[in-house]
Amino acid sequence: MGFTNIWDDTFPPDTQLANLLGLDLRNLRLDTQQRMAAISGLDANKPNFGGDTQAANWSGILYFATDTGKIYQFNYPSWTDVTVQLLSSINNVLYVSGVPVSYNSFQNNPQTIWTIPSLALNAKSVIRINFSISIIAPASMDSTTIFLSIFGQGLILNSIFNSNPTDVINYEVIIWNRGSTNSQFIESNSYSTNSYIPSADGNQTTTANTGVPGNILIQASTSNAFGGTPPNYRFESVLAELL
Repeated sequence: MGFTNIWDDTFPPDTQLANLLGLDLRNLRLDTQQRMAAISGLDANKPNFGGDTQAANWSGILYFATDTGKIYQFNYPSWTDVTVQLLSSINNVLYVSGVPVSYNSFQNNPQTIWTIPSLALNAKSVIRINFSISIIAPASMDSTTIFLSIFGQGLILNSIFNSNPTDVINYEVIIWNRGSTNSQFIESNSYSTNSYIPSADGNQTTTANTGVPGNILIQASTSNAFGGTPPNYRFESVLAELL
């Protein structure tokens, strides 16, 4: 988002003509109004504070993206995503996304749907992850496997076979560090609004090193081993919390 005028702390100068006072005051009102209105909007429309004369003076101002739910802080010369830091300080939210992701193609390898980024956990950390999948069109004789990758170690949560196109499958995954950053216990549960129960719910373990920053990925992979029709899924919002 651009502004009509460049903000310059040195303008108008002391030598400015008195008959320009009215114009200068109107421009000040316009500049102030535009910048106040620019603290929220679409993610792609973050304001261009870097174009102002003393751009570094805007460092610290926040921008709220109404379409992605993200919060940005201007740190000259660019914007920094501070969503996780702000929300986690309030209610231990590690990651939240309100943007659905469509998935409807065959994949030989897991395709990443969401990335819960750059975490470093202690020996007793517990994380709860909730998300859901709306099935828009079912697969015919093929299956889609849902994966969770914890700091590079992949786990199969479950597989979806020939599901009803009106199904919504809800997931809850809980990850415990069992007294060590290299020992995790994972419990996964899912249920469908139409009583369709995916296979492979249950408990698993990993030995990922969560003591150094790493990512948690939610992934999906479709097999065309039976030569069927590819599925069409809509992955709904994900919420990850540190308990």
